[in-house]
Amino acid sequence: MVLARAEMGDEALLMNVRPASPDNRHLGAYEVVFGVPNQASDSPRPRQGEAYPTEDLKVSPTPGKTVALIGPPGAGKTTVLIQLAARFGIAQGKTLHVLSADVFRIGAADQLRKLSSLLGLGFDLAESPRELAQLVQKHQAKDLVLIDTPGLAGADMEACSELADWIAAQPDLDTHLVLPASMNAPDLDRCAHRFQSFRPRKLIFTKLDETSSFGLLTNLSARTGLPISFLTRGQRIPDDLVIASKDVLAETDGRPFARGAAA
Repeated sequence: MVLARAEMGDEALLMNVRPASPDNRHLGAYEVVFGVPNQASDSPRPRQGEAYPTEDLKVSPTPGKTVALIGPPGAGKTTVLIQLAARFGIAQGKTLHVLSADVFRIGAADQLRKLSSLLGLGFDLAESPRELAQLVQKHQAKDLVLIDTPGLAGADMEACSELADWIAAQPDLDTHLVLPASMNAPDLDRCAHRFQSFRPRKLIFTKLDETSSFGLLTNLSARTGLPISFLTRGQRIPDDLVIASKDVLAETDGRPFARGAAA
């Protein structure tokens, strides 16, 4: 970082860290990509693996009134939901309600029910998209309604097509696609493509404490056109929920996203 700023100026930002290509491996085991805020508005969109100018990064860190979390298995949606409830509901004295549409995983709803009870939150399980719609309508007077959904692998998407259609059709639903930051670039792209049917509006990246390849996240945001809303660096509630900003990734300087950084 010191060398990059000496050569490129104080605005130099770390964009990506990745294994060196075979052609460049004689120079070192890794390629470290730096950049400066883009000065041209008509710069081309990056191809996969290229760094995207941080100035073009979109963030949207304010949750809507009704929030749905979607994503693959193991992404950490349930933990993110409780972190959002604590940060934007309980801490601000707002009324809120938790809904679960996860009838796939055995015990998944029970876990969220228990967590909600510990925090003094109302909870309902929706067994179908129709019931989910009814519950959303029932709790529309609440300040915040948070909806958990099943973690869906590729083979599960057809079975949840009705849920995807309902979520995609709700104009006031703030839908966040939750993805683990430790996932590799091809898998991130596949997940983003898989969940297009839900029409997500924002991205949440979890497990930032397990990676230093932050350029993959900004690149995905640029390619999909979806702003980043939140980041997480662990399971502490709500301390490990990080509000997205354009400076957060740059300030890590390529180090693992440790607790206490860019809170």
